[in-house]
Amino acid sequence: MSKLHKIVTPNGVLEQRRGKDGTVTARLTWNKGFGQQMSMVYDEAQTFVDSEVIRRMNPYVPMDSGFLKMSATLLTVLGSGQVVQMAPYARKWYYTPAKFSGAPKRGTYWFERMKNEGGKEAILRGAKLIVARRK
Repeated sequence: MSKLHKIVTPNGVLEQRRGKDGTVTARLTWNKGFGQQMSMVYDEAQTFVDSEVIRRMNPYVPMDSGFLKMSATLLTVLGSGQVVQMAPYARKWYYTPAKFSGAPKRGTYWFERMKNEGGKEAILRGAKLIVARRK
């Protein structure tokens, strides 16, 4: 087998070889620890995304006693990729228009409105910075 190409990166090595019969094979070998290192980086980015969603969403959540707003902080496992608001009336107030204290910012569809008002781009930008910094 003769080597055609070899690419060496901090992440691993990619080799391409040609066999005697003319077939070409490629082999990717990851550096030891690369998978674990990248998993840690992506876990950190996911934790950032979860906490930023909660933080940026809070000014949009309907407010009476503060229970609905605090439920996201108390019930969400940061890094899980799932923000949880388990107040018994969370679903009702997410979809049912009403007059809320602090309106018009506080009200229905608080997650969607947060994303549409610049939250999505800011959160993605922050997650990309974490991944780029740790690679």
